[in-house]
Amino acid sequence: MELLQGYVARPVNLKIDLGSGTGRFSTVLSEAFAAQVLGVEPAANMRATAEAKPHPPSVRFVQGEAESIPLGDGVADIVFMSQVLHHVVDVSTALREIRRVLKSNGNLCVRQTTRENLDSYFYQRFFPAARAVDETRLPTRDRLVGLATSCQFRVVAIETLSHEIAPTAAEYVETIALRTYSDLECIDDVAFREGLAALREYCSAHPDLPKLGENDLFIFAKE
Repeated sequence: MELLQGYVARPVNLKIDLGSGTGRFSTVLSEAFAAQVLGVEPAANMRATAEAKPHPPSVRFVQGEAESIPLGDGVADIVFMSQVLHHVVDVSTALREIRRVLKSNGNLCVRQTTRENLDSYFYQRFFPAARAVDETRLPTRDRLVGLATSCQFRVVAIETLSHEIAPTAAEYVETIALRTYSDLECIDDVAFREGLAALREYCSAHPDLPKLGENDLFIFAKE
């Protein structure tokens, strides 16, 4: 949020949390910018989970997809997307739709794991099938920038952010065991069990295993 505030210094009235999921970022976006936040999410179960959480009146959720945002032209100051692009079927259509709903000086802010980040995810060494999934579906930085600029966005900034997956090695393994990462959901059960067993064994012998992960933050401006 501090980075976003630094790059978007003007007053913000409406911010779209596109692909808002369970509303993880919606409230903090509203608080950081003192703005209305509209969470746009296609999955009914995720919207229901988001709506059940305590949110201020400035936050609400609607059904919608990145390729078809239920808003008029030029109404949003910022569109924020966190780990959404690799789930979007037609990224170019989505970017044109985002450009449509943004004001003339609006910003697209994308928090996204790119292929360049993958080496930071230590667990993938034990799940090669999951790594292969991400190498296929995730964009490179250059690819994402190329798509955005082809849809008449200009690059304001690209930042690489580190985040702690878990504070200890044991907790790191248990976090991976939850299988909440979508790359792990994509592999078969045998590969997951074998990878988890190998990760547990490694953790026992190396309790100082790397516990950080990286993703990139892209700030674009509508041309």
